Amino acid sequence: MRQIIILCIVVMGVISCQKKRDIDYAIVKGVIKNHSDVTTTIMHNGETRELSIDETGMFTDTLRSSEGYNYHSLSYGDDQIVIYAEPGDDLTMKFDANDFLNTIGYSGVGAGNNNYLVEKKKVEIRQDSIIASKVGGNGYDKLYSVEEEMFLTLQSDKRNTIRELLGEVPGVG
Repeated sequence: MRQIIILCIVVMGVISCQKKRDIDYAIVKGVIKNHSDVTTTIMHNGETRELSIDETGMFTDTLRSSEGYNYHSLSYGDDQIVIYAEPGDDLTMKFDANDFLNTIGYSGVGAGNNNYLVEKKKVEIRQDSIIASKVGGNGYDKLYSVEEEMFLTLQSDKRNTIRELLGEVPGVG
């Protein structure tokens, strides 16, 4: 009996000392409502891959980060969004192809960071519109031609509005 207990302890010790395999990828799945394209594109660190979209609007991909760079870019038609995917994340994204930015949302492991990036993009678009109305048009040439004090105020307002999002979007971290 004593030998069996010692053997069990040794076996458990050996099993617990074995190195666990690290997960070095993230999974992203997508569901596109009203899709018309048959592919979507993922870009990362200079590499571009086309993903097939099935007849129900679904696609799946495995994202690998390079040298700790976890940002990827997904394009569908003329729309583009940044995806932040750490190893171990398992994201599901859903959007309507007819209203990409206003309908995109994420669920699953890593969703909070990506929902923040969507909201950040919306705020940047609104803030850029506000800035354009104050400087008399779109474009960096208009923005960079305003007085320094106005430029700094406009940029500070934009930065502060984006920072406020960090406390408003759940799961960011």
